[in-house]
Amino acid sequence: MPRPQLNGRIIVTILVLALPVALIILVATEIIGLFVSVPVYAAINGRIVADMKSGITVGMSRDALYAWLRDHRLTATNAAYAVWQRNSSGEVVRVSDGAWPTPNSPITAPDQTPKNAQNPEVNVKLYAGWTGSCGAIIYEEISFDRHDRVAGVSYNQPDWTCL
Repeated sequence: MPRPQLNGRIIVTILVLALPVALIILVATEIIGLFVSVPVYAAINGRIVADMKSGITVGMSRDALYAWLRDHRLTATNAAYAVWQRNSSGEVVRVSDGAWPTPNSPITAPDQTPKNAQNPEVNVKLYAGWTGSCGAIIYEEISFDRHDRVAGVSYNQPDWTCL
């Protein structure tokens, strides 16, 4: 029994009907992200940043800062201390974000350099929302003085990445 062939008009009809549906799904995803995700993340991050501003003080030791961050389920990272390994395909992939760097730690990332290798700065990563095609992350940067005490905290705006 011969296999039926698709008629060209049937293919065009399917495409004409599928295109508006796909467009509606795309627009709906963008709208949901914009009006639901972004405000929700903004509220959550507003509380986190308020807690950081009241709990993290200049002069605080690195150990005390790390304890505070852990208590608040936040992680301090620095890309210069990320751990890289080759996977089974031979590609170099990051297996660790370089969490909780300490003074004078060996730098492990080939293309990253901390601003202060003796007392490396750290970033606290906060997710800031998404739309269908974009996502945002905020990196709050904490720097340290030569005595390894908090020298300052930079509270930043979201960094959006889109497809």
